[in-house]
Amino acid sequence: PVGTFCPSGSSSATLCPVGTYNPTPGEGVACATCPAGYYCPLGASNITACPMGYYCPTSTHSAFQFPCPPGTYNNRTHRTAQSACIACDAGSYCAGDGNPNPTGLCTAGFYCSGGSLEAAPADNATYGGRCPRGSFCPEGSTQPRPCDGGLYCASADGLPDGECAAGYFCIQGSFTPTPTGQNNTFGLIG
Repeated sequence: PVGTFCPSGSSSATLCPVGTYNPTPGEGVACATCPAGYYCPLGASNITACPMGYYCPTSTHSAFQFPCPPGTYNNRTHRTAQSACIACDAGSYCAGDGNPNPTGLCTAGFYCSGGSLEAAPADNATYGGRCPRGSFCPEGSTQPRPCDGGLYCASADGLPDGECAAGYFCIQGSFTPTPTGQNNTFGLIG
């Protein structure tokens, strides 16, 4: 029967080994090798397309044998190599392995520069981090945005904290509502 082979002198059919298949009844010698982009479990009679989030080199025996690694995704079927796994888009993160799409948007107060494994990357991560003082990072940020002039950004959340206090002015990147000192980088006393 299909999914088996019967070499000379066999008393019963032998299941095709994992990574092989046989769609033809009466095959005597051996089963065919599963081609790249497909997988073939034990006793396969046909090849099955490799699913999204995974890749299948020649002789793959399970749909989930070769997942795309954390920080990547693959939104197409029939992929044959790990190079088909795409670094997670900037502003998004890809948690765990085998992602068919990015998991979600980067958390407000953080930025994801591409290839992020988590929604709130640790400081100094190669793929993002916490939004620094003097900037803000709404949900899905790809990089910190300097706080606009007239506003200040003291907390690490997704929006500016507020307007500069009366009697002061805040230049771009201010992190306090009351900047002090002559010619400092945050503003002057009014």
